[in-house]
Amino acid sequence: MDSAASAVNRMVDRGCDLLELIEFLRAYETFRLSPLRLMWILDDAAGIPWTTTRQEFGSMFDPDLRPLTSQTEIEARWQNLLHTRRT
Repeated sequence: MDSAASAVNRMVDRGCDLLELIEFLRAYETFRLSPLRLMWILDDAAGIPWTTTRQEFGSMFDPDLRPLTSQTEIEARWQNLLHTRRT
């Protein structure tokens, strides 16, 4: 889990897309992706509170973390969140 958390931290620091991050975690062998685990790793590895992740993105994904809304809207919210995190 540590290396997944480190990778997530690096990806968030470089401003990756949220969908890119989700697909990375989906493919990561030792990480079992779920909405709760996504919120946990973003909180733990990148300092993004799980309440913020849930509030901003909870209605944008299905239980398998497949987008329910446009990628443009998801990424605009995500980049705004990352910008706020940096300032």
